[in-house]
Amino acid sequence: MAEKAIRLGGESTADAIVSAVDAMYTEHTFAEKDFALKHNEDEISVDTNFAAQNFWKEALIRFFNKKSAVLGLVLIVVIVLLMSGTGIYLLRSLLRNRRLKADILRHSRKAQESEHMKSVFVNTICRGIGPAFDAIDTAASRLMLSDIDAAERNTCCDSIRVNADLLLSALDNMLEAANLDSLTEALRLEETNIDEVCRAELLAASRLSCNPGVAFTIEAPENPATVRTHAKYFSFVVRALLDNARKFTREGSVTLRYEIDPRHNQLRVTVTDTGCGIPPEKRNDIFGMPSDDSKATPGLSLALCRLIARHLSGNISLDEAYTAGARFIFTIPAKP
Repeated sequence: MAEKAIRLGGESTADAIVSAVDAMYTEHTFAEKDFALKHNEDEISVDTNFAAQNFWKEALIRFFNKKSAVLGLVLIVVIVLLMSGTGIYLLRSLLRNRRLKADILRHSRKAQESEHMKSVFVNTICRGIGPAFDAIDTAASRLMLSDIDAAERNTCCDSIRVNADLLLSALDNMLEAANLDSLTEALRLEETNIDEVCRAELLAASRLSCNPGVAFTIEAPENPATVRTHAKYFSFVVRALLDNARKFTREGSVTLRYEIDPRHNQLRVTVTDTGCGIPPEKRNDIFGMPSDDSKATPGLSLALCRLIARHLSGNISLDEAYTAGARFIFTIPAKP
């Protein structure tokens, strides 16, 4: 019994020991599991933190990369704009300098030509007024003689009058040439009665004529025309054309005609004479300015007429189809 009790007691002790060991193992296992779980959680937390750091780092890198790209693009655009602006400025400066140089060269040439033409005008006028002065001096000297008759006296007076008119005409031409040469502004236009101007100039030309066999006539429309033009220069052209016809017509007629051409918006004035006409080889030179080697003044008035016509937005030409003398056609706008 006693041994059995001991055996039973021993079995109980062993079971208790086994239970204690199992409990300790279980507790140790649970502790290890808790440690492993906690270690895993720490690793997960570390991994999470590391991933978050990497995410923000990459985000910052991407942001700064994008910002750098934008800044670089902006910088490139600014550089391109600055280079373009500089190029445009340099190009405009170059073009402006070229224009200025061209203007200076053109004005210099124009000034040289102007000085040359003024010199030619003065020399031409001086050569033209020389014979007129000589004729006036001769006629005046003969008038001072007491033994001349009335007919010769009248001839001398006519010679003085004609040559005085030549002098006045030459001086007028010189003044008008100087005025037109320096004219830079458009002429002031005004309403002008063309009929009155034409009739007044025709009457003056007929009175200056020394050939009684020459008839001065006018052909005008029934209704007098009024055109907006420069009255003084228009009168100058008509006067010069009539004076030219009067000088070279010994007999026959000098006809002044004007009409309105509504189709072409033109006032057409023609001066027709039955004089000697103009040889074909000289027709291209009658409107040209005189040169240094000119021996006389023919063409000076006609050259001024063309210059005036152009200032009036018109033109003057010779009708080459007319062969019974000379016919000049002067046109200006009927309605500017």
